Amino acid sequence: MTKISTAILIVILLFLTIPTVSCGQPYKVTIMFSYSKDLLWDTNVLKGIKSALKDMPIDYTYFYMDTKQPRIPTYMKEIASKAIKLIQKVKPDLVITMDDNALRLVAKNFY
Repeated sequence: MTKISTAILIVILLFLTIPTVSCGQPYKVTIMFSYSKDLLWDTNVLKGIKSALKDMPIDYTYFYMDTKQPRIPTYMKEIASKAIKLIQKVKPDLVITMDDNALRLVAKNFY
């Protein structure tokens, strides 16, 4: 099984554990990308996620952390703070982190 297939399967299984949304409101899904939107890996995984969940009512929110670029020393902390604030504002039903930096800098604050 490829990494993309595994990721899609995990997303679907996680999504099945979310209770049905009442009042016909769509699910809110926030996807945190460690890198930029130009990265082919992220583009392909996003296509896979959307394809797997295409029949579900979903409002997506995206956040690109762009952590591959050389930055000032405080960049990682600042971008993580912005990502966390977005999650707190949007209050998504599901947060998907793409790659190590999104997991390490953002997701660890919510488990």
